[in-house]
Amino acid sequence: MLDKDLLMSDLYLKAAQTQFGQSIMQTLNLPKPLYLKREESASLRIPAGNYLLAGCPKSFCLSSVLNTLHLPEINLDFFEGATVNFSERPKASENYSNTRSVTTLSEAGYNALIFDATGAGDTLQLASIYEYFHGALGALNTNGKILILAQDPQQLNDPLASSVQASIIGFCKSLAKECGRRAINCNVLYVQKGAQKYLDSSLAFFLSGKSAFITGQSVTIASHTLKQTSTMSDKPLAGKNALVTGAANGIGRETALLLARDGAHVICLDIPHNKESNKALAEQLNGLALDIDLLKADAVEQTYKALASQIGKLDIVVHNAGITRDKTLTKMSREQWDQVLTLNFERIVALNQRFIEQAFFNEHARIVCISSISGIAGNFGQTNYACSKAGIAAYVERFSQSTSAKKNSGMTINAIAPGFIETQMTQSLPFLSRELGRRLNAFSQGGLPLDVAEAVAYFCHPASHCLNGNLLRVCGLNLLGK
Repeated sequence: MLDKDLLMSDLYLKAAQTQFGQSIMQTLNLPKPLYLKREESASLRIPAGNYLLAGCPKSFCLSSVLNTLHLPEINLDFFEGATVNFSERPKASENYSNTRSVTTLSEAGYNALIFDATGAGDTLQLASIYEYFHGALGALNTNGKILILAQDPQQLNDPLASSVQASIIGFCKSLAKECGRRAINCNVLYVQKGAQKYLDSSLAFFLSGKSAFITGQSVTIASHTLKQTSTMSDKPLAGKNALVTGAANGIGRETALLLARDGAHVICLDIPHNKESNKALAEQLNGLALDIDLLKADAVEQTYKALASQIGKLDIVVHNAGITRDKTLTKMSREQWDQVLTLNFERIVALNQRFIEQAFFNEHARIVCISSISGIAGNFGQTNYACSKAGIAAYVERFSQSTSAKKNSGMTINAIAPGFIETQMTQSLPFLSRELGRRLNAFSQGGLPLDVAEAVAYFCHPASHCLNGNLLRVCGLNLLGK
């Protein structure tokens, strides 16, 4: 089933686009969700449009943002409010023909609002965030983007300054819930001082429709990275080998398609039961199909030998394969527990370890693990699944700081935690469970496999070398979890 078919299966969302449906929802005081604008045809790039930029005094990301957004297809207004002390426009920007200063906001719509809060050191300076968004929100288009840049609180020794920066995510989450009815996203980039020159891929991702189902979230851009030479090209992954497990259907299939779109040679791994669909996908992508059941005792060695004999080394691994065996704990068998923990957790760790032992990763390798909001918030009848997904999220954070990871030149590892995603599996859920899953987020709708796949492609992009150890929720700001 294609993404557009999955989207159309949500009859409530479909009805919300009609005048009759909207009148009923208005009468019953029900949410009226809008279609989210997505961009799947092209690789990651800065989208064209009208942007409004402002910042706190002493913020350190403004010049880098201006440099990145200095493009012919972008009109950039730099806001210098009259009532609050905002940061002055960097002098270098005077040479940019697409940049102008404004002191009042016009009625003209903006595609994105960007605010650099890295200079906020006390609660008084947070007032500039209030003043900016208080005045600018009305000028933001439907399906627009809000992006706030903040300093990584872990870098700050002063307790007040650190807590002020940490408070920004709370502001972001609340604003995201207010703006979700207009299909507007609001996210935070926590930037370590010195890493502001590495904003390209993150600006491109969070300002575009590729982050359509991501809101109220943050990633940290680290300064202690091994820079990878890269450009925002049409084929950023050209010449790279990418392994996607669980590739035959759903999120795995969409991930394989997008990595191939970006130029990678994709190895599609799935269970023998899905042999035909996996083979068809690999042929479509001019890739390679591996039919391996990762639950088998020799699966790790079998996978390594198959890859080593056919492709040489790996650049990207996407650990997407996973299963559920849902039962309340008292009714759950030991086999159901073991199967979920083995495939969703142990095999991921074992595959990574085997590849590292054999020096099977090229420089600047990317590892992406698929976790779940069930691992963050828990879920009834999923003690095994939630345990495995929480474990893999913690593993990503710790492994990113490990000696093994640091010995592999430029390697990064990140995790993605999907929320309710429209897949063939969720189509089979009971009606009430399916409707609750769709509505309990800021956008009042489910996400698509494409949304998760775009996040994978973002982490795998060569310009994302500064993203390491992140857990990114692709959930529309689900009401459960943090």
